[in-house]
Amino acid sequence: MKIKNPPAFKLVLILPVFIMLPLFLIFFEISAAFGGSVAFQPVPLFEIDCASGVAASAKPSPAGADGEIVSMYAASDWPVSFSVFENLNLLLVLDPARERLCRFDMSGKFLGELKVQAGGDLSGFVWLKAARAAFFIFDGASEIGVIEADMSSGRIFSPLKKIGAPAPSEGRSADDFTPGGIWPLAARGGFENGLLLNAAFGASPDRAFIYEKGGLAPVKNFPKNLTGAAPFCGRSAVFSVEARDGETIMSAFDIASADSDWVPLLKELAPAGTRAEGVKSVRPAGSDAAGCAYIEALYGGPSGTITACYIYKFNKNGKFMGRVRVPESPEMPARRYIYIDAAGSIFYMKKSGAPNKVRFYKFMIDELN
Repeated sequence: MKIKNPPAFKLVLILPVFIMLPLFLIFFEISAAFGGSVAFQPVPLFEIDCASGVAASAKPSPAGADGEIVSMYAASDWPVSFSVFENLNLLLVLDPARERLCRFDMSGKFLGELKVQAGGDLSGFVWLKAARAAFFIFDGASEIGVIEADMSSGRIFSPLKKIGAPAPSEGRSADDFTPGGIWPLAARGGFENGLLLNAAFGASPDRAFIYEKGGLAPVKNFPKNLTGAAPFCGRSAVFSVEARDGETIMSAFDIASADSDWVPLLKELAPAGTRAEGVKSVRPAGSDAAGCAYIEALYGGPSGTITACYIYKFNKNGKFMGRVRVPESPEMPARRYIYIDAAGSIFYMKKSGAPNKVRFYKFMIDELN
């Protein structure tokens, strides 16, 4: 049987479709990156009620009055940090106003609370499963709080105690260093019970400690320009990102060997400047067990308004591994509103449009080109 060729006019109609489709997709991506008309409406896993801290709902609440939300956020009556242990079906949320650490399962069910009773302004925490201890930092304080506990069961082994961080160097006071961020070091080679502390201000670089025998033992001093770093999960190294000579680079520091290295990242992550559209800021968001680094990139226009946010994934050599769009801003006084788990899942904490509500999201890398 002879197969007839399609009429010429049909080819004329079909061919432009294949030409226009890639152009449409390119436009779609550009529009999304710079806050175009394409709606970005991710679906939350669940939300929690910050007024009670107990009520949780898998369904989003209707939007509330903006004025009421602003006044409550001004009172800092909100979570400032959270962590996810999906393999344990566990999500931990720090509630500084009530000085407690709240436990939820991954469906939003409230599992209980751990009273911190710190007597200070809590600003961040980490839980080291291997050490069976939770660590806390406080606004404007150099001391570290620690509670020995198993968060998966909620069992407390010892109440909060505050321990001082050793002095950065000989002849200097420990008070010279004030932590503004805290990470689980999650590294090999004897650093499993380690903490990475970001310097809050001043000329001090970030620092790392090992928790042993109820105290903190320092590891090698970091380079002076290493601030705002995050740990390489599964490696004895930390990384940071910065703009340098018109490009964005990722620097790495090996804690065991004290070796430093850096690699340039994608050209699209180069700072756009105040009068151009593009990337306005980048910072580490975390890492996964495969040793990949995740970087938050905020996009904006000449007005300075942030229009889009993406999480980029790179391997240790700076090779691009993909990205995913996430909400533009936490819109809340949170220090840790993004959490990367060992499997590479991206969790996000953001206030809801309804008063007293905070939503939690999960994202996976979905753009590989």
